[in-house]
Amino acid sequence: MQPTCSKAYGRVGPKGIRIYLKVSSINLLVLLTLVLKIVSICVSLGEYPTIRYHNPQNSVHEASVLCSHLARFVQLELDQYAKFHEDFPPPSPRPRGALIITDRSMDLFAPLLHEFTYQAMVHDLLPLVEGDKVYYKTSLNEAEGSANIRDVELGEKDNIWVKNRHLHMKDLLEKLASDFQAFKAKNPQFAERFVIYNATVPRIRIPLTKLPSPVTIPAV
Repeated sequence: MQPTCSKAYGRVGPKGIRIYLKVSSINLLVLLTLVLKIVSICVSLGEYPTIRYHNPQNSVHEASVLCSHLARFVQLELDQYAKFHEDFPPPSPRPRGALIITDRSMDLFAPLLHEFTYQAMVHDLLPLVEGDKVYYKTSLNEAEGSANIRDVELGEKDNIWVKNRHLHMKDLLEKLASDFQAFKAKNPQFAERFVIYNATVPRIRIPLTKLPSPVTIPAV
């Protein structure tokens, strides 16, 4: 392995990347050689990773198919190795790793960077239904003592979701607290329901102090 920077290594020489830029320059032997090198690293690390690969839609560069081919061959080779080596992967306290196969047409930081936005948190905590729909459970008529649990979709018809889904979580809660105070001042008839809000929001805000950015907790 040859280091290319402090945290990146290459399995080919400095000029080796050129052979992967055109499909016409790649033969099966070249691809299988790369597959064996990737599998040897996984085996050495004791990793049986989940494989994710870049699959662009309507791509114009001819090498766009290589990611899917490489991912399929690596998966087959890893499965074959695990079939004949019962001790692979070895027990580990670490969660299962992910092998991300992409090409230079893609932002390489995007698959590794986790956003601390409202939308990112929702996708982490709530399951996707029918591919891209997100539902959460809410309780209706709780104040009357006859709570009715319903599934509610977070979608384009939800104005709060549409306006705030790209906000950082700390900024979102600051905005919601401000909006809530304004609503509270204009609608005193809902005073009995404010107790639920005041009991719930502080529990949500406390973990945000651990996010990797300065957090100022507003008074509610």
